Amino acid sequence: MIKWRGISVSIHPLFSFTLLLSILTGSFLEVTLLFTLVLIHEWGHVVAARSLGWKVIRVQILPFGGVAEMEEHFPPLWEEVVVALAGPAQNFWLIGLGWMMMELQWWGEAWGMYVIEANLMIALFNFIPIAPLDGGKLLQAGFSRLFAFHQALIWTAGTGLLLSGLLILFAMYSLTIQAVSPHLWMIALFLFVSNYYALKHVPYRFMRFLIARGREPRTVPERRKTGFKREPSIYVDVHTPVEMAVRQLRRDPCHLIYVYGPQGHIQHVMKEHKLIEWFFDPVWRKRTFSQCLP
Repeated sequence: MIKWRGISVSIHPLFSFTLLLSILTGSFLEVTLLFTLVLIHEWGHVVAARSLGWKVIRVQILPFGGVAEMEEHFPPLWEEVVVALAGPAQNFWLIGLGWMMMELQWWGEAWGMYVIEANLMIALFNFIPIAPLDGGKLLQAGFSRLFAFHQALIWTAGTGLLLSGLLILFAMYSLTIQAVSPHLWMIALFLFVSNYYALKHVPYRFMRFLIARGREPRTVPERRKTGFKREPSIYVDVHTPVEMAVRQLRRDPCHLIYVYGPQGHIQHVMKEHKLIEWFFDPVWRKRTFSQCLP
């Protein structure tokens, strides 16, 4: 493990095996270049995240890619989009560099094309909408923009589970006709397992979201900085349980909760912070609004 400016960079043991295998097969230079490109890709995420004030825990190089691990928090969605795009952005300028080197005849055509194709492969693969790939992060940001955050977490993990399952089937079929790299099934399996646990742990992640939201309540004017033109309201019946209403909270905007009675008249208006406070009380969580309100 290497430490640089407080960030741990670790290499998975299987990657060391891959390097050894590349020496035996005469492809050490290609694998080393691929490792460098993956590291530059991940460092794009790191630089973007740190410039926005995020805490980066470590960068891990796996046999089939890399992962930049951030301390989990819930920044504005636009920040997540910027950090997710910062990785593939590195690959696109490296494609331009490879093309320029070929045009200047500083690199041979075969080597220049390998650099271009490797970067294109890394960038496009990361855009597949499966978490924890960059495309999966963009997908979750999109779902979070459109739906309640609890629903967005379920949709993201469910979509990732479905697509990675299809990727496993494609990889298994490709092995029979030797159409793609045999490593694809390993990557697909890793993504499938990751999304299985992501779906299983939705309640825990949503709980962490509520803890962060309740610890630092924001007023409506402060939340306007996130880009929402108006703050969505939550409308609930007096007989709605608190634990069901809290699942309607969305990621960025601050909500006002309107509680209406049997005739459809608004009986009470409250801030989301109070709703979260009730949720973390094990007794009040099961109560309905009619039982909580004075």
